[in-house]
This record gives sequence, C-alpha cells and structure tokens, in this order.
Amino acid sequence: ASAKNRGLRTTTMHVIAALALVLAGCGSAVAADMPRASFYGVGLVHIGMTTDELAKALGHPVGPQDSDEASCFYVAAADNSFSVMVSDGRAVRIDVDTPSIATLRGARVGDRASVVRGLYGRALEEQPHFYSGLPDLYLTYFSRDRRYALRFETREGVVSRYYLGYAEPAQYVEGCS
Repeated sequence: ASAKNRGLRTTTMHVIAALALVLAGCGSAVAADMPRASFYGVGLVHIGMTTDELAKALGHPVGPQDSDEASCFYVAAADNSFSVMVSDGRAVRIDVDTPSIATLRGARVGDRASVVRGLYGRALEEQPHFYSGLPDLYLTYFSRDRRYALRFETREGVVSRYYLGYAEPAQYVEGCS
C-alpha cells in the first residue's frame, strides 16, 4: 500500500476513535442526568420529607385523594416513573416500577434476579413472594444499621418492581393497605 493510503487509513481510524469518544461522553452525560435510587430516595425526593417538602420536590401538590386516607397514601412523580408512600405526613417509601431508574449499583426493573445477586452479593436476603411463592422472590438489601432497605420483587426470575426507604414500610407487602 502506498504511503498516501496508509495515511488515509490512519486518519480515518483517528476520526472513528474520536467519534467513539464523543459518543461515549454523550451517553455518560445522559446517564448522569437520570435519577438514581438509593436507600434514601430518588433524585430530589428523599425519605423523611414532609408533605410540603415533597410537594416542592415533585413540583405538584401532595395530599390524599380521600380524607380517610390521610394517615397513609401514595403520590406519583409527574412522569409516573415512581410513586412515594406518605405515612403520617412524611415520605417513608418509594416504589419504582420502570426500568428508567437504576439503583446506585445499577440494578433496575427488568433485570434478572441473578444480576441483582451479583450486584448486592451475600448481603442480599431472599424470601419467597408472599402471594405467588417460589420461584418468585423478594430480594432485600439493608443499610448497615438496618434502618433502611432496598427490596426487589421478582416474577419468574425478573425484577418486576423495587421499593426503597425505611426498612419496615419497604417490606410491606401491600403498601398502605
């Protein structure tokens, strides 16, 4: 091959490599903008917030549909990517039903249970699903002080939803009921 062709190939390879770096950077920027879930919340919504703080974080009013539900109710994020359980005037649990919100370790709705086990290791506690039993599971990861929990619900080996927040409400089988 001529020197001119080698130079052209080298230049093309550099352009492709530079383009790959730019695209990778764009992907990272988009991923960095997506909210992540931890024991303590999702995005601007944090466990322990009052209803006023929660309304400000969500950008819309927060309150029960029925005054009989004032002690415990849910409020959805504007984009319906998650919902917040409010009990006695405070956010106590967040339910995530969409793959758009990953945990800090990268687990999300739609992942296989084996992926969650790989991300959380031996600290993950497994229980049969309350209604359907095995092979459906609850996979629960607790904070060191066991005050907070992250609980994955699986159906046929796949995460169908997960909850996070204070340990007790994060383990409720039926939410507020």
